[in-house]
Amino acid sequence: MRRILLLFCLIVASPSVWAADGGATTGPNADSPPLQTGAGGLKDQIFASPETCPMRPPVAQGAPSSVLVELDPDTLWRPRGSEVRFTIRNPSGTVGVSRVRVCFGWSSPDGEFRNKQALIGSPQVRSVSTNSGAIEYGAVVPVLPRVPASNWWPRRIFNSGAYIFTGAYTVPVSDMVVEVTTTAGQTVVSATQVGVTDVFVAVAVVVVVGALVWLTMDRIARYRGVRGRNLLLRVISTRDGYASLSQFQIVLWTVVVGMSAIYVMTLSGNLISISDGTLILLGIASAAALAARIPSSGQQVSAPPDLTAVPVTPEWSDLVIPDRSTREIDVTRLQMLAFTLITAAFVLVKVIVDYEIPSIPANFLVLMGISNGVYVGGRRLPSQPKNGGTAAGA
Repeated sequence: MRRILLLFCLIVASPSVWAADGGATTGPNADSPPLQTGAGGLKDQIFASPETCPMRPPVAQGAPSSVLVELDPDTLWRPRGSEVRFTIRNPSGTVGVSRVRVCFGWSSPDGEFRNKQALIGSPQVRSVSTNSGAIEYGAVVPVLPRVPASNWWPRRIFNSGAYIFTGAYTVPVSDMVVEVTTTAGQTVVSATQVGVTDVFVAVAVVVVVGALVWLTMDRIARYRGVRGRNLLLRVISTRDGYASLSQFQIVLWTVVVGMSAIYVMTLSGNLISISDGTLILLGIASAAALAARIPSSGQQVSAPPDLTAVPVTPEWSDLVIPDRSTREIDVTRLQMLAFTLITAAFVLVKVIVDYEIPSIPANFLVLMGISNGVYVGGRRLPSQPKNGGTAAGA
């Protein structure tokens, strides 16, 4: 069973490594069509060199109110290589857009010093489908250089530097300069600020939180004397010493959703909304765990435990072999375990690549509902031997 779990981890890690190496454009809008413009070529539409970036508007000057550029609240902070989403709208009506250029550069409270910082063009700007009626775009944050000559973190708290930081002085702030050319020929340049987070820091936060949870659960399990070869087996074991598949599913989804939420919130700097599909998955897992505890009509109440007997130690094989005396693999359990791991891998890969908790497709939800329903039904209707006898257990 350990080899199966190790193989699962390798399968989860490989797609994210491929995406990080630049195999394809990543981000929540990877399937959106690129921004189409009129005059310029494709190079002018997508790439902007420092020479073609617009000048920063003065700090105390805003853009004309006829064209408004508004950041998506979920992308106020973004790591390098991810997309900042924003809308372009007209308060009094719609606005026709011919071209959009987006550039990024470190922000500074000193206007003169700020203007000297070179802007770097976004490697891709594209339209995003939306039902809100406003024109929405996604701009990929370029690979900005590290903030030069920035003070060590504790010194930033007491000393003002040449650059702006947010999030307890840990996240550097970049100017996001957006140049909008309307179909009427009007060119509007506006600037807003975006925090640039670090994936390494987010991973470190997840590791620290995960280690604290692991140590806490380990101390509780040791204090209560729960048996098991490792902590996970202790957590998912039942009172009679067997590993429970339904409890394994709940623990898996709790870890996947919880750690993913911490990872995404660290990168976005905002409380995120967990997708409806993810909540449904948690509900399906919880319902299956509760249904598994309901005794069937023909099941007898278990006798008091024999204190002189050798305690049973949970094993990974208990997840698919409920009765150790028969050594029969329960295919309903195998199906539920396989689909649970596949769906969890899908969520993890999307979180690592897109930096957000994904929306779960409806067919995945149906698949998980069917597999959990079959598992619960299989507990009520245990398999029977071919000779017509009674099975040793369920």
